[in-house]
Amino acid sequence: MSDWALGKKMNSQIADVPLNHLIWLNDYKTYGEDSYVFQNKDILHELYASPIAANDRGIFSEALSWIIEQNEQVGSWLSKRYSIKADLKSLETIEDVSSNLDAVTSIVAETEVLERNL
Repeated sequence: MSDWALGKKMNSQIADVPLNHLIWLNDYKTYGEDSYVFQNKDILHELYASPIAANDRGIFSEALSWIIEQNEQVGSWLSKRYSIKADLKSLETIEDVSSNLDAVTSIVAETEVLERNL
């Protein structure tokens, strides 16, 4: 992928992300548990709920665990990462998502494609 294409792809992924979320992600990835973001749980949880956390390999699993623990808007958060046919936004809890065969099948298929492209 050319530098221009990579830049265009990255810009399209962050165009709708508030600047403070980008700064928080950078702070958290740079300083880890010593970061301001990690120390301020309200900010950390806002970062977890953001689209940037859903699309960042470094924080995705951590954010997903927190989203599942909250057990609300799980489908809506997953829809920020997966562009699948199943209507994830209408699936509120992790139980709703896991009991929807179309959603699970689509997530698994898209995850395999994402992993192959890494």
